[in-house]
Amino acid sequence: MVISITISALIIGGSSYFILKTNSETQTAKNRTKIHTEMSAFIEKVNYLRGNYSTGSILIDHMYGYDTLVLTNSGQTSGVLIWVVNLASLDTNEWAKLDPLASFSTYNNKVIGIQELTNSQLASVLSVPSNAYNITFQSDRYYSWLQAERFSAITYNSGSLIELDIGIYERPLDFLMGQSISTVLEETVLPFNLVF
Repeated sequence: MVISITISALIIGGSSYFILKTNSETQTAKNRTKIHTEMSAFIEKVNYLRGNYSTGSILIDHMYGYDTLVLTNSGQTSGVLIWVVNLASLDTNEWAKLDPLASFSTYNNKVIGIQELTNSQLASVLSVPSNAYNITFQSDRYYSWLQAERFSAITYNSGSLIELDIGIYERPLDFLMGQSISTVLEETVLPFNLVF
């Protein structure tokens, strides 16, 4: 009887481990699918915008933080802001703002966003780049599955070619909200290197 109980316990333990591992792998696959779907939508949107906004420049360049990219038309009369939006900054109208450098070391729900700028907004951020922190992003202007670990940009040929180095967390980390970024270092990050 003891041998039967031991064998049953081993079978149950092995089955439980297999089921848990399978569930974890399934969830990881679902997360990656959502991330790749949203990244495809982001790439499609930027490719579309590049038809209207031929020049790209790094508005705010951060060694420790996220770069801020602005795309403009040739006359700099209209433009688009691309950066990391901090969803922790959501106000009552469900508009979010860019993630300030001061909060870079804290983990929050920081996702990639694209916001078209009015004439006055563009003039404001081109004259004083820190004014970009006051721009709000509507809820349909950010990608909730593209939780950024890094977002850096390099421009070539006076902004006619842009390279983005983006790292996206593989899974939502709600349990780490508000904690130091150093606590999420071991989390899996999916790398994307894009050229527009």
